[in-house]
Amino acid sequence: MIYFNSQNVINNLIKEIDQSQNSVEIEMYIWDPDDVGRLFEEALLRAIQRGVSVRLIVDRVGSLEWITTKMDDLKAKGIDIRVFRPIPGLKNIFKYYPKKISPFLKIFNRRNHRKIFVIDKKIAYVGSLNVMEPALKWKETTLRIENSNDINLLMEIFECTWDWIENDISRFQSCDFRKIILEVENSDHIRTTQTKVLRSHYRKDYLKRINYAKERIWLVTPYFNPPRFLLKALVAAAERGVDVRLMVPNKTDPAWFSYLSRVYYSPLIKKGLKVYEYQEGILHSKTALIDSVGIVGSGNLNYRSFYQDLELNMIVSEASEIEALNNEFIKDMKLSKEITTKKQMKAWERAFGMFLMKFKTSF
Repeated sequence: MIYFNSQNVINNLIKEIDQSQNSVEIEMYIWDPDDVGRLFEEALLRAIQRGVSVRLIVDRVGSLEWITTKMDDLKAKGIDIRVFRPIPGLKNIFKYYPKKISPFLKIFNRRNHRKIFVIDKKIAYVGSLNVMEPALKWKETTLRIENSNDINLLMEIFECTWDWIENDISRFQSCDFRKIILEVENSDHIRTTQTKVLRSHYRKDYLKRINYAKERIWLVTPYFNPPRFLLKALVAAAERGVDVRLMVPNKTDPAWFSYLSRVYYSPLIKKGLKVYEYQEGILHSKTALIDSVGIVGSGNLNYRSFYQDLELNMIVSEASEIEALNNEFIKDMKLSKEITTKKQMKAWERAFGMFLMKFKTSF
């Protein structure tokens, strides 16, 4: 089932956490110390009191405020928490990377951008929703999963990430990457970027779907900063008559990203692509409809998602899921403004966007 209403997702998640009997595993980029964060914390503590095992992975950058203000207290109350890519002190930098500081800095830049809930290893939620109050106002998309094979693989990926962290430094421990790589490559539904091989597979899978598209490519992303391979593939699809549509927010968080995205509009529109800017607040969904297949997850159409961060997307093909994505896209088009010419950008906006292009591989 696909959810487009954040409040409904949060309500259902709290309910299912309250019904959990054995385990709750969560992997989250942003966990904020606000009212939404508190709702989840209280639900997890209730689960702990029932004897449920609760494990939580948060990203050091995305969840920085929560880590510094709430984490230790929740650990003391029984929630098992690990921080992805913690910032080590100088002692650990020189202990683990005495010769090559540059590779360390490159690895540290890799953030865990995934948003995953697994309850009792029977139910999972995957999508764009972070644990924070702004999610209640943003446009989000979340997929509820009950397929046992998919959940088993999600748990293997979670365990691998869990074992990545030790002694305030992120590094691989006991994880059979060959097994995970093989299972993800053979999965009909899961695409992730856990390793260099899987990042390559993630890119190739996305590119193959676009290259083989015959009827439509409808894309929704808050951060449009496409790598060259994706840009070329979208243009080629439009030139062969595929209905290519891109939906992005009029305003982004961070605000400057929209100026970078708009630099790409003019050449795409000239090639026949349709570009829509969503007007009803922050659009944070990351979805795609490519012919009769859908994609829902955490991955943006930018360099970081394709080459750097840890992401997870789900491939969906059930008729009800495709219909839901189709209907939501059409509904959101009515809440969007179609961009038709580059003149809709002011001179200073274009200049700022071109300046950001110099750093595009960092975003």
